[in-house]
Amino acid sequence: MEKDSKNDKLYIMKYTLSSGIRGTVPLSTNSINDWLECYNLNKVFITKIGTEYFGLDPKYVADFKVHNEQHDSFKNDSKHFDSLSEAYNIEKIIIKVDCKCNTIYNTELSYYTSKWYCSKCKESVYHDKNYSETKSDKRTILYFTNKHQSEHVCSLNEL
Repeated sequence: MEKDSKNDKLYIMKYTLSSGIRGTVPLSTNSINDWLECYNLNKVFITKIGTEYFGLDPKYVADFKVHNEQHDSFKNDSKHFDSLSEAYNIEKIIIKVDCKCNTIYNTELSYYTSKWYCSKCKESVYHDKNYSETKSDKRTILYFTNKHQSEHVCSLNEL
C-alpha cells in the first residue's frame, strides 16, 4: 500500500470487528482508497501511519465508517437521486366531494381510496365509478358522493 505523505489530510475511520470490538484509525485519502479496494477484494489491508504499521483483515470487519470524507465509490449518483425525487413527487389525486349536506368541494389526496368523508358533516362519501373521470390541468378528478345508494352501503334488510 502507498505510504501516507506528511501533507495529506488524515480522516478518521471507525470500524467494528465481527467480535464487537470497535476501533479507529486515521487514514489519508490514498489509504482510504486502498482500504476500499482491499475491502472489496477481501484482501488484508496494511498501511504505514507515521512510524507505525496498521493492518486490518476485511473478513473480520462487520462495518466501517469514514468521517468527513466523500469517496468516489460513495459519490451521489444523480440518476439515482433523480429517480428517488420523482418517487416522492408522485402526483396527488384530486377528488370532488358532493355530499348530502349540499357541500361541494375539491380536495387533494396523496393516495387513492374508495372512501372519504365530507369535511363539513363528516359523513362518508364513496368514489362513484358511474361518473366519468374529468381532467383538470392534466390531472384527473374523481367524483365522490353519498347522494344515492351505493354498493358500499348495506341496508338493514341485507343484515
